[in-house]
Amino acid sequence: MGITPSHLSASTTCPFCGARLLLHESSDFCCLNGRISLPTMPVPPELLSIYNDEIKVANGGEVVYLFRTQGAIYHKIAIIVGGEEAGQLNGRDIVVQSNSSHLMNVSDTAGYYDPLQYPLLLPCGTYGRDVNTQNGVALRTKVTCRDYYSFMLQIRDGRDNLLLRGCRLLQQYAVDIFLKMETQKFRWVRNNQSKIRAEMYNGLQDSFEAGINISGHLGRRIILLYSIVGCPRDMSERFQDAMRVVGVSGRPDLFLTMTCNPSRDEIRDLLLPGQLPQATIHTFKGNDDKLNSSDVYNQIVKAEIPLQSDQPELYTSVLKHMIHGPCGTINPRSPCMQKGKCKRHFTKPFVPYTVQANDCYPLYQRRDMGQVPIGRV
Repeated sequence: MGITPSHLSASTTCPFCGARLLLHESSDFCCLNGRISLPTMPVPPELLSIYNDEIKVANGGEVVYLFRTQGAIYHKIAIIVGGEEAGQLNGRDIVVQSNSSHLMNVSDTAGYYDPLQYPLLLPCGTYGRDVNTQNGVALRTKVTCRDYYSFMLQIRDGRDNLLLRGCRLLQQYAVDIFLKMETQKFRWVRNNQSKIRAEMYNGLQDSFEAGINISGHLGRRIILLYSIVGCPRDMSERFQDAMRVVGVSGRPDLFLTMTCNPSRDEIRDLLLPGQLPQATIHTFKGNDDKLNSSDVYNQIVKAEIPLQSDQPELYTSVLKHMIHGPCGTINPRSPCMQKGKCKRHFTKPFVPYTVQANDCYPLYQRRDMGQVPIGRV
């Protein structure tokens, strides 16, 4: 019994900007259906060869001065990101030392912030987005932070993009961009409380009428829009939606985490090095399809290594991609180890048959199948 092969849907190309679009992605995602047009970044062939050959950049020669700390390569720049309150968003404290040894502050909204912070990704000093960045089309309108970076981070056939070859540096760059967008969003909310009619929500008058006049309980309150992910209004709305779904459909039957295999041809053709898509899915089944017995669980969930003689392909895939560890006393430095124990509770005990519990995860069947060679297959 083998594995039924499946194939990803073919990607398409945006007719306006040439970006590669995966299934369910539209041209509104990359260039707002042609309304965004920005110049491409220059790609020095020497630096491109370094990325292609995975050569580590070190100090010396005529390269830009770099230094390594805590395993990461940095330019001569210091950034401190603090947990500021919404009413005190004065920007990050970014200090740059010039060639003349003078220190100068740089705003994270300045266009030259990006090449100063990421010289390996922007070696030609290409400006990032600032408040005056304009669209390249005829309308010459200003471009938002999200639209700018969404356009610049797209995969376009025939055009090399150093940003997408940065691997972990790209991840840091993406987090920095996200922080920049969120900070600007909070600044707008702080400065436009009258436009969102915050006086209808702040409740200060109610506090006075209730007799709460302690200075620690009063102050300038910033009302956040419900569209800001993680704010109290957003979390309350999500909670109510989740409770409504559970009230109508019952509790979730399956919790699936799916990670694409980067060794597949379809993945290798579409992704650049360092990219790996992942999805987490909650599945609700109808009343007639509920998982209500151990036999039904065994038809859907397999928690033991299959027999090589019965399912050779599945056996090879499980050993290659789905084995946890080694950890415990064999490898106490494993990332899963906390206080001398595996936080994922491996190794798990053998279970002769699946046991269904009332209010917790079932104990899946995990029989002792003998010794299995663990390692790359």
